[in-house]
Amino acid sequence: LYQMKGDTTLIFPAAIKTMTGDALIDLLRRHPLFKVDEMGNVFFNGQRIERVDVNGKLLFGEDAVTAVKTLTASDVHLLKSYEETDEIDEILRGTENARKRRILSVITFKNFASIKSGDILLEGGRDRNEDVDGEKRNRYAAIGNLGMYIPKYIHCIILQTQKLWAFANHSSTSHELHRKRCH
Repeated sequence: LYQMKGDTTLIFPAAIKTMTGDALIDLLRRHPLFKVDEMGNVFFNGQRIERVDVNGKLLFGEDAVTAVKTLTASDVHLLKSYEETDEIDEILRGTENARKRRILSVITFKNFASIKSGDILLEGGRDRNEDVDGEKRNRYAAIGNLGMYIPKYIHCIILQTQKLWAFANHSSTSHELHRKRCH
C-alpha cells in the first residue's frame, strides 16, 4: 500500500481496489493513511493536504479539494506525500520557525497540460402547499459548473450558471464568472 522513503511517503494506488469512474478522492477514502471529511478536505495521518500538484505542476493552484475530486483514480500511477516549508512563512519567521504544509504529489500515467471539468445538477419538484392563487406549482432548476485549470495562464476560470423555472412562462437566470489566481 505504501512505503517510506526518507521524509516522503510513497503510496501505490494499484494496491487499492477502485471502480471505473472513481475520482482520486474515492481512492484516498479507501487508503488507511488518509481520511476525507464531509467538505472533501483530505487528511494524511491527521494533517490536512494543503496542495496537490500533478506531475510537478500546480494545475489546480492551491485548491486541493478540486484536485482530488477532478482527477480520475485510474489515471494515477503513484502518490507522494511530504511536508514542505511554507515559503512566505519562512521569509517572515525564518527557516527554523516556518510552518510546514502537507503536499500530495500525483504522478499520472498521462502528462496533463491542462484540465477541464464540469458538472450539471438537474432538479424538479412540485410545491407541497398551494400558493396565494390556490395552485401548486411545478419547479425546476438546472445548475452547472465548468472549471478550466491551465497553468501557463496562472488562472483558474470557473463559470457557474443557474436557471430556475417556477412555472412554464416565467424563468430567471443567473451567471457568474469567477476568475481567481491559481498560484
